[in-house]
Amino acid sequence: MIPTPSPSPSSTVVVQLPPSQWWEILAGLSPVAVLLAAVLAFTIGLMTLRQRTRADMRAEWWKRAEWALDASMSAQPVRSETGLNVLGVLADSELALDEEIEILAVAWKEPLENAEQTVRARAPQSEHAPGSNAVTAAAARLRIVTDGRLGLDTPQWVKDLGAIDRG
Repeated sequence: MIPTPSPSPSSTVVVQLPPSQWWEILAGLSPVAVLLAAVLAFTIGLMTLRQRTRADMRAEWWKRAEWALDASMSAQPVRSETGLNVLGVLADSELALDEEIEILAVAWKEPLENAEQTVRARAPQSEHAPGSNAVTAAAARLRIVTDGRLGLDTPQWVKDLGAIDRG
């Protein structure tokens, strides 16, 4: 048997490969591209879902606002008071924009204009706020909320009226 020479530890083997073709480089990057596309699709889907959910919530908010506006204009005091109270809650919602707050403010105008006329007719030493019934008190509370949201000052007599008859 003829002994085969073993390579010496000082010898180095150099392997030269031909340069990679562009499609080989592209094939190596395809998993990264797929991952980026999946992340992008997920992000777009999530943003669309959030926008749709917020739009649905605002649509439901507006349905409740329509009912409450209608109820607040009722000739029935209990229904009117309920509508005004619901408007106060809706006006405090983050779903309401400034334009919608201004629309809701229409509901308190007539009851508080009537109450203001009563204030002017009364003697200044009167202990009670004008028109201290449930409807005007609810209208006053609505005005306090809408004025606060719109950055307006609320007259003290309205604040006093809103603090009474809470129940």
